[in-house]
Amino acid sequence: MNPSDFRLLPVTPDLREAYSATRADVYLRGENVPENEPDWEIAADRYVALVGGHAVGSSVVMNYQFTRGEATLPAGGVAAVGVRPEYRHQHHGSRMMVELLYRMREQGMVVAALYAFRELFYRKFGYEVAGKRFSIKCPSHRMPNLAQDLDPRRIMAHELTELDACYTAFARQHSGANLRTPAHWRVRMGKRAPMIYAFGDPIEGYCWTSMEGGFWEDLHFGEVIWSTPRGYRNCLAFMRGLCINRSAATWLEPSPSPFFYQYLDHDVSMEEDRTSMYRVLDVPGFLRLLKPSGTGSFSIKVQDDQVPENCGPWRVDFEPGRVEVRPTDLAEMACSIQTFSQAAMGEPGLPTLMAFGLLECNAPLALLEAQKLLTPSSVFCTEFF
Repeated sequence: MNPSDFRLLPVTPDLREAYSATRADVYLRGENVPENEPDWEIAADRYVALVGGHAVGSSVVMNYQFTRGEATLPAGGVAAVGVRPEYRHQHHGSRMMVELLYRMREQGMVVAALYAFRELFYRKFGYEVAGKRFSIKCPSHRMPNLAQDLDPRRIMAHELTELDACYTAFARQHSGANLRTPAHWRVRMGKRAPMIYAFGDPIEGYCWTSMEGGFWEDLHFGEVIWSTPRGYRNCLAFMRGLCINRSAATWLEPSPSPFFYQYLDHDVSMEEDRTSMYRVLDVPGFLRLLKPSGTGSFSIKVQDDQVPENCGPWRVDFEPGRVEVRPTDLAEMACSIQTFSQAAMGEPGLPTLMAFGLLECNAPLALLEAQKLLTPSSVFCTEFF
């Protein structure tokens, strides 16, 4: 086969069989892809890679709206990237990753995210780790003894929209969290909705669990979300009651973790869990969507080997609620697209990246100005794909 014949095409009815065969070989042990995959309704597109008419690989891009403060960013979640066994080590996966950058840009997406099997591979295409997610395992007898001062109530699958306000408030406190539509809620819940408990009216926190397992086994909470400190405390109080006959409760929290700073105790374990990587697809487009509260200006050059349209240099002027980006001749700062993506999302922030030697700056004032727009922020991906 001639590698120059490589094409990445959206899956149309005539390509469904080729896509299914590729997905089955890579992820499903050769079994057929279900016609109604649960994430189909939130996929921006599914792609099949062809070389000389042969299906060599496939991938999926999820359709998300990520948070960055008060800004909402059209985003792609890259998932299920795979090359069939007989076509590996021929750079088809690399070609697919580069082509996906342009496909997402064409759809108006300004940032992409993924969960990497190997972070080293995806760095080659501009992605970098941003943010931390902690997996907490707390023995039941170490759960903090807190007052349940908000009435708990069960939320049924058809009532998920009642969680929207609490979830959105939580998502806005972090970067890279998806603002869910009803379809996103359905996919996140899975084929069988878990037991969901909410606290307060209006809801200030909620958690869910499937209650799987028996006595003395760990009880896993699929999501713990809060919009207020009181909502968080009520989540923990309720979780303590649910795991009274279990060995431990397990759940995920963003960084900084309120549990770590308030309730950490002997025998509690906290580990970084499922690193997420982000990549800015459109530098000026990303910046223009931000919602600054202050005024300032700076210039920056971004080195992007896959998408040279991002390189600039760019002059960035901003005022409350508005950002203007235009080409310029000189840059006060310079960095790679990987570093820019981290700063754009907010964790690690610009001061940390500067301390790491990843950001060049010949004008200290420009760095201070840039921090007004690209403020440090915790990054927490709320979806799994």
